[in-house]
Amino acid sequence: MFKKYGNSLIKKMESITISVGKDKIPYEIEINRPFEMMFETCCMHYQCIGQGISFLFKSRILLPEETPAQVGMVNGDCVEMAVVKDDRLTLNVTSQSGNGMTFRVKQNTDLKRLMDAYCQRSGNPGENLRFLFDGQRIVDGMTPEQLDMRDGDEIDAMAQQVGGFFINCDMEHSAPSSQTVQIHAFS
Repeated sequence: MFKKYGNSLIKKMESITISVGKDKIPYEIEINRPFEMMFETCCMHYQCIGQGISFLFKSRILLPEETPAQVGMVNGDCVEMAVVKDDRLTLNVTSQSGNGMTFRVKQNTDLKRLMDAYCQRSGNPGENLRFLFDGQRIVDGMTPEQLDMRDGDEIDAMAQQVGGFFINCDMEHSAPSSQTVQIHAFS
């Protein structure tokens, strides 16, 4: 059976319902057309693009490249649009020059994996960089959960500094005539 759709004839159409909470949205889709466009249309309508949305058919998550024919859909079937809880975070790693990379990690992932991936992608040897979150150095074994990281947080990738000095002025507890200044050099 052919049906006129726009300027072309399309083989078989299925009329399905998309369930979003209490809303029921009728939707027509070609039996061999991937679900991708349907997903995008629904997400744009409900303004939920990129927010962990999944589409379920008979309790199974549908993939964008699948078609109604592949999953055995027929007229009148219902697809549920649901928010899927995702424990992954999007973290941004920014270099001193302002260049950034985005990574998706789980709360319990050792951040060494993220740091190694950043070094590999940026072409910087790991021993030349230090990673900081809210001014605290990130070391091997730390996780986003331990650092109380949130989705969208930023990690700074800083070049290691070698050498330098600091001045220790202990003037608080000494008399004006006996002030001491210590200069420490290190390399």
